[in-house]
Amino acid sequence: MLFSPTTDVSHHRQVTALQEARRVPHHRTEIAGFHHDFESIFRTTYSQRVDIQSHRQSVHSENELLQRILRVNMTINTSAKLPRPT
Repeated sequence: MLFSPTTDVSHHRQVTALQEARRVPHHRTEIAGFHHDFESIFRTTYSQRVDIQSHRQSVHSENELLQRILRVNMTINTSAKLPRPT
């Protein structure tokens, strides 16, 4: 079999990932640390999602406001162009 750097590196990564997955945490602090990391990732993801939703709502509100302004401007322009009764 020929030496293939790509295959060997990929294989090494897979073996390392398997070894890490099989590794049993030896201390409660390690489990607590994992739990803390998971919670912080979840909180960050959740807060980013909330930020995105509030941004969408503000953009939607801004769009509605701009549409109202546009309608008012069009009404003003249209009524200004109409012939005035004499």
